[in-house]
Amino acid sequence: MAATLLCAKSAIAGDDATLPDAPQPMVDVGAVLPPVEFHASPPQPSSSAPLTPAPRLEKYIGPNQSTVRLSAKEKLELSGWEQLQPYAFATQFIGAGWEHLIDSNPQYGSDSGGFGERLGAAALLQNSRAILSDGIMASIFRQDPRYYRQGHRPVKQRLYYAAERVFIIRSDEGKYQPNYSQLLGNAVATALTMTYYPAVSATWPKTAKGYGISLTQGALGNEIHEFTPALKRLVFHHHS
Repeated sequence: MAATLLCAKSAIAGDDATLPDAPQPMVDVGAVLPPVEFHASPPQPSSSAPLTPAPRLEKYIGPNQSTVRLSAKEKLELSGWEQLQPYAFATQFIGAGWEHLIDSNPQYGSDSGGFGERLGAAALLQNSRAILSDGIMASIFRQDPRYYRQGHRPVKQRLYYAAERVFIIRSDEGKYQPNYSQLLGNAVATALTMTYYPAVSATWPKTAKGYGISLTQGALGNEIHEFTPALKRLVFHHHS
């Protein structure tokens, strides 16, 4: 009996010595998990055209232009510089001419002297709006007073975008937020008209109506400037 146990023990020991390794699962890890790439920074979307720096005091920025953050001093300079552009004088003249034609508010009369007073009031109102909105309020609320064109979008989306900029604006950090600068700047500028409009026009109901008109004019101005480059290309291409 002892001999039999000894032989069995020896056989087991021999079997342990010759047993093969346990079979391992054959899995192609590369087929299960996709390769992982590591980047020092998130990859940036590629652009079909390189960005060119926009002029420092440019109010309307194209889709292929880059910008830098404006200081409070530069915002004030921009608000004054934009009122020296041809379109600013054209806006004042057209606005005063229309008001004179229909003898609307401010009611200075329908003679030649009335047109001159209307033109002066239109210039004062437009300049005060620009300085208060794009200069002072934009500095206080740290907002970017520039308009960024969306030339790559469909026309319908660009129309909506342009009108919406009256109520939504970029901050200095590039985040979208309520356009406190224009909403409050226009409100203060419109309220100041009560100090130089004739008494018949310097009433709170007419001033409130004027504030609504100022926002509408702002949206319309954005629409015009949004499509100005396309209109220029169309005209020059037609005459070339």
